[in-house]
Amino acid sequence: MPSGPATLDPWAARDAASLLAQRQIYETLVTVDGGRVAPALATAWTVSADGLEWRFTLRTDVVFQDGTPFDARAVVENVRRMERSPGPYDLAAIVDAVDAVDAGTVVLRLRARYAPLLATLAAPPLAMASPGCVERDARWATLESACPAGTGPFQILLGGARGAASLPLVANGRYWRRDGGGARLPYLDGVTLLRLSDASERLAAVRGGGAEVTVGLGAAELAAARADPNLSLAERPPSGVVWLGVSADGPLSSAAARRALAMAVDRDAIVRAAFAGQAEPAAQLLPPDVPGYDDTVAEFAPSDATAARTVLASAGGAGLALDLAYDDAPSPAVRDPARLAAAVAAQLGRIDLAVTPRALSSADLAAGAAAGRLPLWVDARAPLRRDAVDLVDSWGDPVAAELLRTAAATAEAQRAELYKQVSKMLQQQVTRIPLVYTTQALVWSGRLRGLVPGVLGEAYGTVWIGR
Repeated sequence: MPSGPATLDPWAARDAASLLAQRQIYETLVTVDGGRVAPALATAWTVSADGLEWRFTLRTDVVFQDGTPFDARAVVENVRRMERSPGPYDLAAIVDAVDAVDAGTVVLRLRARYAPLLATLAAPPLAMASPGCVERDARWATLESACPAGTGPFQILLGGARGAASLPLVANGRYWRRDGGGARLPYLDGVTLLRLSDASERLAAVRGGGAEVTVGLGAAELAAARADPNLSLAERPPSGVVWLGVSADGPLSSAAARRALAMAVDRDAIVRAAFAGQAEPAAQLLPPDVPGYDDTVAEFAPSDATAARTVLASAGGAGLALDLAYDDAPSPAVRDPARLAAAVAAQLGRIDLAVTPRALSSADLAAGAAAGRLPLWVDARAPLRRDAVDLVDSWGDPVAAELLRTAAATAEAQRAELYKQVSKMLQQQVTRIPLVYTTQALVWSGRLRGLVPGVLGEAYGTVWIGR
């Protein structure tokens, strides 16, 4: 990996390396598979008619890696710990109470209807950690931990040399899952997460047998990997969305002028120029595996610079000089923000706009966009949960805001339709222009079997070594 894990606490994990580590060590109550929620540590759930009480039935054949039973008490203690600690989601604002009915049943009582609850529980930060480890080992979440804390297929190697540069994991002998033939998982004896900051060194390690998998390669390394018959290459599913924000209160107050900008964008060119091919053109803000994605929308606007120039001139926008704000810090969705801003500016220059990229801090970008002080800005999101609530905002439109509020408290089928309505409104008002979905290429050796690229990293519990 390009970097090593920063923490072993799933609630605190934000970086890609920590998320990959926690995929091996921990599990969540439910999981998301292809946009659908599926059982994991919870086998079933029901919700009351008012949507406020969620009752989860738990697996009874699971113990944590330190021998602590996984039961309703463990779930209660995990939820309460998350409510007390800073994290990506404000659970205290969502959950009013959490109670153990019996060892195999836990009840969550919500403060109000909250449709994204299952997507939240499936997010990596909501993975279950052993209350026993948390209680007796103050360093349980650090790389120096002496206590295996999860229920996942692998656990930390106790007594082994480990740190930010190398995290060896060994098979969890207590793991509960079996494959379709009844064989106990995981197949592998262990997995080591190894930090190599140089991309060419990572590719060389996989080619030479010093490693089996690598991520985060540049364009040159990916080209070499594609040409090597001994290597396999695939992209992870889209993990983030990047868009161009356009203020309706500034010089582009005309929807026709904003539509001209959408028509000027060549998304394929942006993929090549700013993402080294590791992105996909986006026709809407929601990626395909997120409920609310509208598969009837093939494009946000037709890409036609000549027609866009005519539309812009008719709307009185020709010759405008505009600043294009962008976040000066790389993010999981945009690893080279300056290159992206330059690519977008070049696209808009094709229709006689003089666009100058301006770097801002993350805080200034967010504040300026929210206050309508920025005529143009590039923004991106790469949420940890696969739900539209983290990807769509109301852009100041009261009708869109009401649709989103309704969606947050509506059953899933109807909720998806509400998000589709918001997407169609956005196409008409053109205050957010979807650019790309970001992806990341994964390269692995030809002898590795069973590897399935994942949005937030791969789970190695069903991976094995062939010949």
